[in-house]
Amino acid sequence: MTKSREQHKHAFGHAGSIAQQLGEYTALEVLYAMIGELIEDGLWPEVGHKWFHKAAPKPWSEADSALANTMIDKLHAFADIHGLWLMEYGENGVAERVYYGRKHED
Repeated sequence: MTKSREQHKHAFGHAGSIAQQLGEYTALEVLYAMIGELIEDGLWPEVGHKWFHKAAPKPWSEADSALANTMIDKLHAFADIHGLWLMEYGENGVAERVYYGRKHED
């Protein structure tokens, strides 16, 4: 698996965790909401539409490794601000819930 594909899976997993906790959205809706935030922050490119001459967000499916990392950082920040957990895999390969960048101790 390529690094870019791994980063896409990482971001999509985080978006799914956030969507699950919010209860109203799908992972894809969370990703596109974050893209909107990143556009406002000047961190996500927009592409012109050749027929309508309007800008549209670069599609998530076309994000390279750098953009995927930007998305992961945004998802981490969103989860931290809102007190949400994310699943991260430790060095042992076991998934753990992480709050504010720290492993959750049950």
